[in-house]
Amino acid sequence: MHTNERLLDDYFDAWNATDVERILTFFSDSTYYEDMALAHSWTGPAEIRGFLEESFETTGNFKIEIFRRRAWDKAGTTYWLITGLYHGPIEAAKGKQMAIKGVSFHEFEDGKISFNIDVWDKANLLEQFGLMPG
Repeated sequence: MHTNERLLDDYFDAWNATDVERILTFFSDSTYYEDMALAHSWTGPAEIRGFLEESFETTGNFKIEIFRRRAWDKAGTTYWLITGLYHGPIEAAKGKQMAIKGVSFHEFEDGKISFNIDVWDKANLLEQFGLMPG
């Protein structure tokens, strides 16, 4: 197993523990993190912290299941499923179960994640909430 595969295993274990402080230890000081479905990006742990805190506040019983992950010296990918109970600002969706499949693209530098992009289907999530026709 490559060192960066172990890093990703530990990283996603921290996500499942909803441990913001532990997750932040996997990022470099200048990590670029983008969520394409949310059309937003963050740079550095201070900005990423806000994204993580909001994610866990709006998703009860948060769980991320890893279907497949690969990592090499400089890059890696992870195919995942996030499940949870929605507690966010969309009133019509509050209390609804959600399941989001997605892919993350990672780059590594000096034993840290230096670049991360998450790609998932926002339309599918809105369908689950009954806010968009399927």
